[in-house]
Amino acid sequence: MIKYKELQDASVNKIPPELFENAADFLVVLNKFREHCGIPMVPTSFYRTVEHEHKQGRSGKSDHTKCLACDFRDTDKKLAKWVKDNTSVVESLGLYVEDPEYTPSWLHLTTVKKSKTIFMPY
Repeated sequence: MIKYKELQDASVNKIPPELFENAADFLVVLNKFREHCGIPMVPTSFYRTVEHEHKQGRSGKSDHTKCLACDFRDTDKKLAKWVKDNTSVVESLGLYVEDPEYTPSWLHLTTVKKSKTIFMPY
Protein backbone atom coordinates (compact mmCIF):
# COMPACT_ATOMS: atom_id res chain seq x y z
CA MET A 1 0.00 0.00 0.00
CA ILE A 2 1.22 3.47 -0.89
CA LYS A 3 0.89 5.87 2.02
CA TYR A 4 0.17 9.61 1.97
CA LYS A 5 3.52 10.27 3.67
CA GLU A 6 5.30 8.60 0.74
CA LEU A 7 3.63 11.04 -1.65
CA GLN A 8 4.54 14.00 0.56
CA ASP A 9 8.14 12.73 0.79
CA ALA A 10 8.26 12.48 -3.03
CA SER A 11 7.05 16.06 -3.38
CA VAL A 12 9.37 18.95 -4.16
CA ASN A 13 7.10 21.25 -2.15
CA LYS A 14 4.70 20.76 0.74
CA ILE A 15 1.22 19.83 -0.49
CA PRO A 16 -1.06 22.83 0.13
CA PRO A 17 -4.39 22.34 1.93
CA GLU A 18 -6.41 23.23 -1.16
CA LEU A 19 -4.96 20.15 -2.90
CA PHE A 20 -5.45 17.66 -0.02
CA GLU A 21 -8.66 16.31 -1.59
CA ASN A 22 -6.97 15.77 -4.98
CA ALA A 23 -4.09 13.99 -3.26
CA ALA A 24 -6.41 11.78 -1.21
CA ASP A 25 -8.56 10.83 -4.22
CA PHE A 26 -5.47 10.15 -6.33
CA LEU A 27 -3.99 7.97 -3.57
CA VAL A 28 -7.11 5.76 -3.63
CA VAL A 29 -6.65 5.17 -7.38
CA LEU A 30 -2.90 4.55 -6.98
CA ASN A 31 -3.55 1.91 -4.34
CA LYS A 32 -6.09 0.17 -6.57
CA PHE A 33 -3.45 0.15 -9.32
CA ARG A 34 -0.88 -1.20 -6.85
CA GLU A 35 -3.30 -3.96 -5.77
CA HIS A 36 -3.85 -5.03 -9.37
CA CYS A 37 -0.22 -5.01 -10.47
CA GLY A 38 1.27 -6.54 -7.30
CA ILE A 39 4.62 -4.84 -7.91
CA PRO A 40 6.29 -2.71 -5.21
CA MET A 41 6.01 0.97 -6.11
CA VAL A 42 8.34 3.74 -4.91
CA PRO A 43 7.07 7.27 -5.57
CA THR A 44 9.84 9.56 -6.82
CA SER A 45 7.94 12.70 -7.81
CA PHE A 46 4.47 13.82 -6.75
CA TYR A 47 3.58 17.45 -6.03
CA ARG A 48 5.50 20.35 -7.57
CA THR A 49 4.51 24.01 -7.61
CA VAL A 50 3.99 25.95 -10.83
CA GLU A 51 6.90 28.15 -9.75
CA HIS A 52 9.17 25.11 -9.42
CA GLU A 53 8.11 23.93 -12.86
CA HIS A 54 8.93 27.35 -14.35
CA LYS A 55 12.38 27.34 -12.68
CA GLN A 56 13.01 24.00 -14.39
CA GLY A 57 12.15 25.53 -17.77
CA ARG A 58 8.76 23.80 -17.94
CA SER A 59 5.36 25.26 -18.79
CA GLY A 60 3.89 24.94 -15.30
CA LYS A 61 0.92 23.00 -16.66
CA SER A 62 2.07 19.62 -15.32
CA ASP A 63 -0.54 17.42 -13.66
CA HIS A 64 1.95 17.21 -10.77
CA THR A 65 1.03 20.82 -9.88
CA LYS A 66 -2.54 19.67 -9.11
CA CYS A 67 -1.64 16.47 -7.18
CA LEU A 68 -3.01 14.45 -10.09
CA ALA A 69 0.19 12.75 -11.26
CA CYS A 70 2.97 10.72 -9.73
CA ASP A 71 6.20 9.21 -11.00
CA PHE A 72 7.40 5.85 -9.70
CA ARG A 73 10.85 4.33 -9.91
CA ASP A 74 10.86 1.78 -12.72
CA THR A 75 14.50 1.16 -13.62
CA ASP A 76 13.78 -2.52 -14.34
CA LYS A 77 10.69 -1.63 -16.46
CA LYS A 78 8.48 -4.14 -14.59
CA LEU A 79 5.76 -1.52 -14.09
CA ALA A 80 5.95 -0.46 -17.74
CA LYS A 81 5.60 -4.07 -18.90
CA TRP A 82 2.66 -4.63 -16.58
CA VAL A 83 0.92 -1.52 -17.92
CA LYS A 84 1.41 -2.59 -21.54
CA ASP A 85 0.13 -6.10 -20.73
CA ASN A 86 -2.86 -4.82 -18.72
CA THR A 87 -4.03 -1.67 -20.49
CA SER A 88 -7.69 -2.54 -19.89
CA VAL A 89 -7.11 -2.54 -16.11
CA VAL A 90 -5.31 0.81 -16.33
CA GLU A 91 -8.25 2.21 -18.34
CA SER A 92 -10.81 0.83 -15.87
CA LEU A 93 -9.06 2.74 -13.07
CA GLY A 94 -9.19 5.99 -15.04
CA LEU A 95 -5.40 6.21 -15.25
CA TYR A 96 -3.22 7.45 -18.09
CA VAL A 97 0.45 6.63 -18.52
CA GLU A 98 3.24 8.51 -20.26
CA ASP A 99 4.67 6.20 -22.89
CA PRO A 100 7.49 4.33 -21.09
CA GLU A 101 9.66 4.78 -24.18
CA TYR A 102 9.99 8.42 -23.05
CA THR A 103 10.48 7.73 -19.33
CA PRO A 104 13.68 5.69 -19.08
CA SER A 105 13.75 5.07 -15.32
CA TRP A 106 10.26 5.91 -14.09
CA LEU A 107 6.56 5.34 -14.75
CA HIS A 108 4.31 8.42 -14.85
CA LEU A 109 0.67 7.91 -13.84
CA THR A 110 -2.06 10.55 -13.98
CA THR A 111 -5.85 10.70 -13.70
CA VAL A 112 -6.09 13.66 -16.07
CA LYS A 113 -7.73 12.52 -19.31
CA LYS A 114 -5.36 12.24 -22.26
CA SER A 115 -5.84 11.32 -25.92
CA LYS A 116 -4.82 7.70 -25.25
CA THR A 117 -4.27 5.52 -22.18
CA ILE A 118 -0.57 5.32 -23.01
CA PHE A 119 0.33 8.74 -24.36
CA MET A 120 3.35 10.66 -25.61
CA PRO A 121 4.44 13.24 -23.01
CA TYR A 122 5.11 16.00 -25.54
